[in-house]
Amino acid sequence: MAAERVGAPVRRCLFIDDTADNVVAARAVGMTAVHYRRIEDLEDALSALLPA
Repeated sequence: MAAERVGAPVRRCLFIDDTADNVVAARAVGMTAVHYRRIEDLEDALSALLPA
């Protein structure tokens, strides 16, 4: 719904959450999704997505 409201294609959206089921749902609709439990996990996941 958020992607639609701002006119962004879901394939261009990044979803970040600490609940695995929410991440699975985001991926199911075509979003890039990152699951994390600790800030270090998030930093590792995002560093792979961002240019050096």
